[in-house]
Amino acid sequence: MLLSVVPDEEEDQPSRAWNLKGNVDGVIVHSPRETDPRIPLLRDIGLPFVVHGRATGTPVPYSGFDVNNRRAFLRATEYLIDLGHNRIALVNGLEYMDFAIRPRRGYPEALQAGGRTADPASLSPDQMGEWPGFPAAAKMLRLPIPPPPFCTPRKV
Repeated sequence: MLLSVVPDEEEDQPSRAWNLKGNVDGVIVHSPRETDPRIPLLRDIGLPFVVHGRATGTPVPYSGFDVNNRRAFLRATEYLIDLGHNRIALVNGLEYMDFAIRPRRGYPEALQAGGRTADPASLSPDQMGEWPGFPAAAKMLRLPIPPPPFCTPRKV
């Protein structure tokens, strides 16, 4: 298995090189964006691939695997509403990543159905991981009316 991380503006070059050399049997497209340009490129050059996630708006068919992030976040938000929570925050991935777009749709759907609205200060799109997530959550907990924490935040 070869793992290749390249800047977005250069992402077509490795695929073309692998296809020309014939040293790669297939590609897993990870973290697709909405209308991801890698998918038509791989189809055009004939390199087999599968998409890990969804690329909403991509004009060509492709094979992929994913979870239903919209429904998962809708259900998670409904659960918090059922517990009686009114101020529910969302720490999410970057807005242009398809896996982050879907939770961003399910979350407000559940809030609206539960008679609540999303406070823009309670939304945080960023890279996924502990390092960006912790400061985002800490910032939300310092709001004048913070979302309630499930645990006591650590001092940093």
